[in-house]
Amino acid sequence: MNKKIRKHVQLPVSTLRRSARLDRLPPALAAVGLFLASGAGAVANEASAIEAGRQIALAICAKCHVAAENQPAPALRPPAPSFNDIAAEPDVTEESLRVFLGRPHGEQRRMSIMPPFVLPASQVDAVVAYLLSLKRQ
Repeated sequence: MNKKIRKHVQLPVSTLRRSARLDRLPPALAAVGLFLASGAGAVANEASAIEAGRQIALAICAKCHVAAENQPAPALRPPAPSFNDIAAEPDVTEESLRVFLGRPHGEQRRMSIMPPFVLPASQVDAVVAYLLSLKRQ
């Protein structure tokens, strides 16, 4: 075994623990680490996905649906089901939303009057997060 490697392997555990302590990290980096470890980072990511989905819904879906409160009236008369009504349906799940939005030529979409647009997967993720957030309200 190489002498340098042997020396590193033979360091006392207390030395290794001291070198990895949080008090040796810059305060901002330690705070970020604690934030992410606490799970708050996941909450922030979910909140940003929900907001992104809301913005996509207002830009694309609001032409036909009431996608959010205080939006201009949809052009489609009568409007398509509101996002609140869609979210309230008991059979609406994350999987059913992904199938419906992700397969523009699927059987369910062919049976609806919804146009066969294609959303990138990241936009499907965001719109699904937004719709599911309305289900929880």
